[in-house]
Amino acid sequence: AAALRYLAGNNARAYGNAFYDAGGEGLGAGFSERVYAFVSYFEAAARFGSGDAVGALDLVRRTWGWMAGRDPGVTHWEGVGAGGAKYEAADTSLAHGWSTGVTPLLSTYVLGVKPTKPGFLEWAVDPVAPDDIAWARGVVPTPYGPLDVSWERDPAGDLVVTVIPPNGTTGAVGSSTSGKEVRVEGGQKTVVTLLGEV
Repeated sequence: AAALRYLAGNNARAYGNAFYDAGGEGLGAGFSERVYAFVSYFEAAARFGSGDAVGALDLVRRTWGWMAGRDPGVTHWEGVGAGGAKYEAADTSLAHGWSTGVTPLLSTYVLGVKPTKPGFLEWAVDPVAPDDIAWARGVVPTPYGPLDVSWERDPAGDLVVTVIPPNGTTGAVGSSTSGKEVRVEGGQKTVVTLLGEV
């Protein structure tokens, strides 16, 4: 937790968290201003894993949101330089596979889908859903077929989770914060309402 507090307090930029603090200048000019989504993935995962969903989503919005809001607007850059510019100017990769960590972050934490046995033979859906997120939907490919999951907030603020799992699998839909869990068999659509804060 101390390391995450340090990063938030010393490395935060409008376009993500720099991957070097001020000491990075010894490596080259502008290093302490550079943001790499590849590195930011690990920080965001650590924030989600330590219960800091608000901090994780802030980092996701600043890092990947920055790239999504700029040219070309549909891809993930290799890196962001000082002031939010493309860090290598015209030589920056603007469609960089190493910067796609936001996809497993959102699938695993916000959508809440995790395997609990190899190949998703068994799985769990346990969304991390701060109040400022109204819904999530995704389809996770598994060796048994697609695992279709969605959730939305009802007027009372509770989460209504819908799961359509593949045949031959079983899983649990629940909330680690509410303590509620419902077992689900593959091949049947199941709707679960999770009460309270998730």
